[in-house]
Amino acid sequence: MIKYKREDLYNNYVQQQCEEALAENSIDLPTYESIISQHPVRLYTPNVFIRIGLVLLTVLILFFAFLLSGLAVQFESPSGLCFFISIACYAALEVLIGNSNHYNAGVDNALSFCCVAFCFAGCTLLFKDYSTVSLPNCFIAFLLCIYLAIRFTDAFMSVLAFLFLLTLAVSLFGHLSIAILEPFVLMAVCAFVYFAVQKQKTKFWLFPYFKSFSALSFISALCFYAAGNYYAISILSGYMNFHVMAKVELPIGWFFWTWTMLMPLIYLAVGIIRKNALFLRMGLALVIVALLTFRHYYSVMPAEIALILGGIISIIASYALIRYLKRPRHGFTFDEAVRRSEGTALSHELIKNTLMNKTTAHAQIHDNRDSADY
Repeated sequence: MIKYKREDLYNNYVQQQCEEALAENSIDLPTYESIISQHPVRLYTPNVFIRIGLVLLTVLILFFAFLLSGLAVQFESPSGLCFFISIACYAALEVLIGNSNHYNAGVDNALSFCCVAFCFAGCTLLFKDYSTVSLPNCFIAFLLCIYLAIRFTDAFMSVLAFLFLLTLAVSLFGHLSIAILEPFVLMAVCAFVYFAVQKQKTKFWLFPYFKSFSALSFISALCFYAAGNYYAISILSGYMNFHVMAKVELPIGWFFWTWTMLMPLIYLAVGIIRKNALFLRMGLALVIVALLTFRHYYSVMPAEIALILGGIISIIASYALIRYLKRPRHGFTFDEAVRRSEGTALSHELIKNTLMNKTTAHAQIHDNRDSADY
């Protein structure tokens, strides 16, 4: 099902873990070079700046190709043209990866995104349903994103599939006229996806999708909070009921205000207790979001003074924590090497096992050759 060869993906994963181990001085340079030589990678992945440039260039080329094709047929069937461009993007993606082994190189990511975008646009024009939460459009796009995420191990496609899944939930309950349940349905979907992903992350044979799992963990935890944030739900309810991006009064506002202010603290507590960097950092960021939400509805002081005081408190707190965590305390530290070494014990074990397996394999090959010669 995966377009790439599993050996290439495995070698790429091993090389990434070796680079981290070398940066932490967990392995020496000869060991690193030995592992790299034993695990050659044929995948093409340029640096981030080249990737960004390739994404922009690919999207620009496809956009002008769509316009030129439309002018050639005088836009007689815009939905058919969108489907044609979508199929062409997928065909180009298959050929590109098959011949050049592009792996998150920018061009393949842009082709995947444009394939979904043109397909979604084609469905919108075909069904003549121009709502952004159209049920059939989102369902088709969701299935296509799932397929592309599995086929090409694309983390962005997995995130896009998750967002379409949330849109499907909103659209379904909007059609059933039970909008009051939408926030709770979104919370349930986010929680289900998060815990399902955490369970799959323990299975090493799914290592090609580890990046997708990390992206899904982040976006599901973030959307779980957003599903109960008072401002976000107010805007969502206004759009679903009146089809305008306007704030409305919520029937159980006390619950959503409690969720808005309390959930960031729960994220922080989970991050501290479980030593989970995702929840710890997200909790800190969401505390600011909660305060901004409160400030949006209830003005306590002028915005200028609030920003100045917030900046001063943040600088003082950051400086104090950096000084305090110079030495590891209660499982937390500011030292990057210590933090990463604690989180890559499995990676180091993988490297050792890789070396042992390679040594054993080479020994068996030599024994078999000696037996054959004899």
